[in-house]
Amino acid sequence: MRSHSLINFVKYYKYKIYDPPYIHEYLEDPNIIIFSRPNGLCPDEDSDSNYIYEISLKKILSIKINKMENQFVTIKDVIKYSANVLGGIHRRDPKLNNEDELSLHKLEYFFNINEIPVIMYQLHSLSKITLEALKPLYEHLKRIYDYKF
Repeated sequence: MRSHSLINFVKYYKYKIYDPPYIHEYLEDPNIIIFSRPNGLCPDEDSDSNYIYEISLKKILSIKINKMENQFVTIKDVIKYSANVLGGIHRRDPKLNNEDELSLHKLEYFFNINEIPVIMYQLHSLSKITLEALKPLYEHLKRIYDYKF
C-alpha cells in the first residue's frame, strides 16, 4: 500500500451489489417510461445470494439505475448530478443540453418516496455499498497506525 496513493488502492476493492436479472428486463422494456432502483443495489439480509455480485469501481459506475422517458442514467450520472446540481460540491441549474441531467432533474421532481427524491435513496444505498467495500482499507489503516478510530 505504501507505493500507491489511497485513491489507486481503493480502485482495487470490490463492491458488493444486489442485481437480480428481472431488473434489466424492466429497464429494457420500451413500455416502461419511468423506472428507478431506489435501494435495489444494496444487498440486505433478505437478498437472494444468487444475485449478489462483487464488481469493480469502474463497473459499478456504469450500472444503469434510472430510466426516464427511455433515457438511461447510470450511477456515475447520479453522483455527478448530486455533486454539481444538488449541491454536493456546488449548486447550479441542470444544463439544458445534457440529457442525463434533464432526466435526473425530472426524476428528482416527479419520483419521490415519502416526499424524498428517489435520488437521495440511491445515494444512501451507494454510500452503504461504498462503506462496506472500504472496510478492508479501514482495518488495514487501523493496523498500520495502531490508532483507535
